Parts: sequence; C-alpha cells; structure tokens
Amino acid sequence: MHLLSITSLMLAAFTARIIHKTWLHPGPFTLLYWTIICLTTTFFATDYKLHTISLLWLLLSLLSLYIGTIFGNLRTANQFTTNKRFFFPILGTNRLKKYHTSILLNVVFFSLCGLLSIFVLAAWAKGSITVLFSLNDVLSLGHTLAKMRYSGQEYNQPLSYSVLSYGIFSAALFGGMLYRIAKNKISALISFLPFAVAFLNAIVKTQRGTIILTMFIWCSSYFATRAVVDQGKIVFFSLRNFSRLLILLTVFCISYISLQMIREGELNVQFIGPAFLTFKSAALGSLPAFSYWANETFFDKFEFTFGEFSFNRIAYYLFHVPSRHPGMFGDVIWLGDTYREGTTIFTVFRALMQDFTSTGSLIVLFVIGMSGGYSFKCVKKGNIDFIPMLAMYYSYVMIGYLASMFSWNGIIVSFLVFFLFFFGQKISINQPRSIPNHCYPVKEIDTA
Repeated sequence: MHLLSITSLMLAAFTARIIHKTWLHPGPFTLLYWTIICLTTTFFATDYKLHTISLLWLLLSLLSLYIGTIFGNLRTANQFTTNKRFFFPILGTNRLKKYHTSILLNVVFFSLCGLLSIFVLAAWAKGSITVLFSLNDVLSLGHTLAKMRYSGQEYNQPLSYSVLSYGIFSAALFGGMLYRIAKNKISALISFLPFAVAFLNAIVKTQRGTIILTMFIWCSSYFATRAVVDQGKIVFFSLRNFSRLLILLTVFCISYISLQMIREGELNVQFIGPAFLTFKSAALGSLPAFSYWANETFFDKFEFTFGEFSFNRIAYYLFHVPSRHPGMFGDVIWLGDTYREGTTIFTVFRALMQDFTSTGSLIVLFVIGMSGGYSFKCVKKGNIDFIPMLAMYYSYVMIGYLASMFSWNGIIVSFLVFFLFFFGQKISINQPRSIPNHCYPVKEIDTA
C-alpha cells in the first residue's frame, strides 16, 4: 500500500512538471524532491518501515503546498494584468550580472568570517590557534569538542564564534548565485568556497549538519538565480547530472563516516561498519521516524504551541517558548537493532502538526506554497528582489527533510543578510521604466 502512495506522489510530480513546464516551479520541485526522498528510503533502507497512513498524510501535505503555489501564481498573474508595470527578464538578468563583483566579494568576505570562526573556536577550546596547524591536534580537538557537547559537560561556545560562523551560510547564499552568473572559471571556483569552509568547520567541530545545510542553502540560491537567468529552464534528468550526483553522494558518505570516526576518536578500519550504520540512520532515518511517530499518534489531539518546533528561533524570541535544538522533540525512534540506528529527527511535518494541529499544518503549508508560487512568478518575470524569498522557499523544502529551517539562528541571519543585500543595492525593477523597444518585445496592456 505504501508503494501506491509513493507512486501517486511520483505521478503528481510529473503531472505538475507537464503543467508548469519546468522542474524549478515550486510545485513540481517540491513533489519531485519528496518523491526522490521516498524512493531512496524505500530502496536503500529496506529494513526501515514506512507506514501507509504517514505516507498518505505526506501526500496530502505536499498537495496542500502545491495548491498554494498555484494560487500564488494566480495572484501574481492577476497583478501583472491589472497594473501598468512591466517586468523584463532580460533587464533582471543584466542587473543581476551588473553586481557580479559585489556578489563575489560577499562570498569571499563571509567565507573569511566562517574561517575566522574556526580560529576563535580553537583558541577558546585549547587556548591557542596553533592546534589548527597539526593534523593530530585538529583530530584531537574535534573529539574533545564532541565529548564536551554530549557527555553532560558545560558547553557554552563563544558568542563571537556563533556570529562569525553564520558567515558560512551567508557565503553559501551568495555562492549559489555567483556560480550561475560567473564571468569566468575563477569566479565559478570562488563560488564553492563556502563548502571548503563548511568542511573545515565540520572537521574541527565534528558536526556534519554544517555541510548538509550549506549544500541545501547554496542550491536554493542557485535554483532561484536560474529562475530569472534561464527563465526556469533546467534539466535534472541527464547522464551528466546523474554522474555528478553519484560523485557528490560518494564524497558525502565518505566525509560523514570520516567525521563520525573523528568524533568518537576511533580512527581504525574496524570502525567503518558501525560508523556506516550511524550514517544510514542520519541520512535515511528522518522519514521512517516521522512515519513511525505519525502511525502511533496521528489521531492524538495536539495543542497550539506558538511555533515551538516549526519556528523555534522566532517563537523563542517573540513568545518565550522553550529553546530547542533543531529537530529535537525529546524522544528517540530506534530504527534498527543497534543503538547507532536511533534518530531524533522527524522532518518538518511533525513540527507543523505539533505546533498547529493536523488541519492547521495544511493551512500553514498552503500559505508557504503561495509565497513560493508568488516569488517564482515575480523572479521569472525579472523582479530579482524576490530571489531571496524564492531561495528561502527552496531551502524550506530541502531542509524540511530534517527539520524546519527556522530552527537555526544562522540560517535566519543569513537570509536577513541576503534580503538586505538586494534592498541595499536597489536593484528592484518593480517601478515603470523607459525601456528601448529592442530590449524586450512586450506590448503594453491597456487596463482602462
């Protein structure tokens, strides 16, 4: 029965692709992403059970999100036909490329901030930054920090480290955009700088999530930029892209297992097997965990919790709800026979259900879908001020496999910086302009 649910999700994804003619439209993008998640979990984690009721609810939630994107498109289309305002994709692209240098400098600046945060952390933990110049000391530092976090010791990292480390995510946002508009190979290479800093941070701190989140955020910005530069045209299914994905997954798997070995101080071949089990539960465990939880509690009554789980960092400051680590609900789901196959990550859907009830979560997803559909249409028309909003939508969907993106201060701050960049540069083309006829063949619509 659960295969029927996944098949239905797949059909919905390809139907939406036919309707909107691009995978970058928020609707098809979301449906395809979760189809891949479901298929990957089904075929590569056969011992992790997926319950039918949870998959049906997942399908209903995604359809609610998709319908929201359609309404967002309709709202935007109505605006374009009832106002004498024109959005020219060619001008949006040209204005974006005009700020190539500013974007490149932001990538470098925020990457350096992220790099500096590593030195701050080393100085705080070991009293000297010289430990970073010895491989053995670096490996020892990662193990020490992991013990401090998980052994009950007091762990309050410096505020300066937290602030500077936010630069990694900000650099990723600018990096994804830079890669698409890069004028040369050097610029394209610089766009990947955030990944190098994120990897160094992960080695020192042994938190693999930094690499995952950096990848999702970088991709979200890249996709949003392609929506205006390439008018949403993109090819996902090709032999070249499949090869790239295979290489990426291989590198990620090796990196994760290596970091797990560093975290536990077990740098020997015999530990690869246990580390792989940890990797499996972390990479493929969130959907089965949500499935188990939903199957057990779907008909329970949930109380409104002011976004305690789905918008924790915002709700923490506004409503003084308890501060929670991303995805942490206080319980553990054991997916296998060993303690290494336990997880505390349940996807964003559990967070929405616990915060807003089952019905309320569908409404919230509908509204989020509207924001995605609206921003996509605006960006595709050339209004590049909506690139941050569209990138935020893509990030919400991709990070939602783990938890809500609004559970990380660093992600929230990085998007604020991203919004401020566009506001500060004043590159909006939302106002009527005198445009030469040869720029773009659009006729004025008489709304009188």
